[in-house]
Amino acid sequence: MFVLAEISDKIPSNLSTLLVSVILTAVALGLARLRWWIALLAVPIFLFWNWVQYSDLQESGFGPRIWKEMGTAYVVGQFVAINAPAAVGAWIVSRCQCAKQQRRRQTEGLCPRCAYPVAAEQCPECGASVRHPRTG
Repeated sequence: MFVLAEISDKIPSNLSTLLVSVILTAVALGLARLRWWIALLAVPIFLFWNWVQYSDLQESGFGPRIWKEMGTAYVVGQFVAINAPAAVGAWIVSRCQCAKQQRRRQTEGLCPRCAYPVAAEQCPECGASVRHPRTG
């Protein structure tokens, strides 16, 4: 098989890959506001996308030409452009869930660490200090 045209005009740039990944992550974060687990629907998409990128590099006629023409920086940049927004998005969802859980525990008068019902300033179960919501 002969490849007559350049490889670089047939594959996406790192910037365009990053843009698509950011948009997909933003959609997943928007859906996570409804229910956090809905954002998990983006995981198979990102896994498939990584698999496609990897399989392109494994093709005998195409992969070595990508490495030769575009270089290692491009290949690494593609995987970073795909996965960095997804990792940041997962971290954001995780932190929002933790904050939501902390607020719920505080308003219900539960220990922020072990969720034990607490009426005092310190949890008798784990010893954590507890701030009670102000009433009145």
